[in-house]
Amino acid sequence: MISIEGVSKTFGRFTALEDISFEIADGRICGLVGYNGAGKTTLLKMIAGIYRPEAGRITIGGVPVYENESLKRRLFMAQDDPYFLPQGSLQSMALFFSGFYPNWSHKTYRELVDFFELDPEARISGFSKGMQRQAALILAFATMPQYLLMDESFDGLDLSKRNQLKSIMFEYMKKHGTNIVISSHNLRELEGLCDYIAIIRDKRLSFATTVNEMRKRRTKYRVAFLGGNGIEQLRGIQARNIMRDDDSYIFTWDGGADELRKRLESASPLWITNEPMTLEEIFLDEMEDKEYDIATFF
Repeated sequence: MISIEGVSKTFGRFTALEDISFEIADGRICGLVGYNGAGKTTLLKMIAGIYRPEAGRITIGGVPVYENESLKRRLFMAQDDPYFLPQGSLQSMALFFSGFYPNWSHKTYRELVDFFELDPEARISGFSKGMQRQAALILAFATMPQYLLMDESFDGLDLSKRNQLKSIMFEYMKKHGTNIVISSHNLRELEGLCDYIAIIRDKRLSFATTVNEMRKRRTKYRVAFLGGNGIEQLRGIQARNIMRDDDSYIFTWDGGADELRKRLESASPLWITNEPMTLEEIFLDEMEDKEYDIATFF
C-alpha cells in the first residue's frame, strides 16, 4: 500500500502541495488528476523518493520511501520529460537500467522493443516525441517494478499506441499485482482504466476514492416541471451546473433519485431521469466553481 500522510512541499516561498493525505491499496490503478500545475508531478516525485516532503510522510508497505534505496529499486517513475543518457540508445539505456534494477527482464525488454517497432541501436535523441515516450515505457516495464508511477504517459502517443499502452498496463497489473499511479489532466484517457481516482485542486486534495464510489457521489439528472419553470427549486436544493434544454433542466446533484424526488415534490416534477457521469464530467463538475461573465473580458 502507498500511504500519503499530511504531506506538504514547498520550493522556496512557493507552496506546491499542502496537507495531502490518502492511501492507494495494492493492485490498484490510481489516476492522479488535476489541471496543469496542480502539483501532480511533485507528488509523484515524492512518492518515488526523488523529493523529500517538508511535512508529513510517504510510506510504501509501511516503509518510508525517501531514504530507502532498496525500496526505490522496486519502483519506477516514467517521467513526463524522460531522461536518457547523452547519445544514448535503447540498448545502452537497457544496459544502464539492468545494473540498477534487480528484477530487470531482458525478455520483456526485447518483447516490447519488437512490439513498438523501435530500433534499439538508434540514438533516442533522434526519435520523435512519441517514440521517446515509447522508449521510456519500454524501459519502465522492463524494470519489472512493484510500483509504477507514470507522469502524463499518454501525452505524445497516437490513438493506437495509447490503446496498446492501456492493454500492457492491464496485463502487467493482472500478472504482478502492481500498484500503478498515472497522472493526467485528461480524464478521457483514464476512463475505463483506473479504479481509483485522486483529484488535486489548489494545492490540496479535493478527494480520493474508488471510481464506483465517485460515481455514486455525484449524478447527472434531467427533470421537467409542470409549467416548464423550476429553476428556483433546483437552486434551492443546491443543484450544480444547471442548464435549460427545451422544456427540461440538466444538472448535477450529490444525492440519490428518491431523495431528489422528495426534495422537488412541491414543484410537481413531471419526470426525473438520471444517468452516470463520465470521469471527465465529474472532474469538470468538481473543478468548476467560478462563474464568469465572458462579455466583460473585452
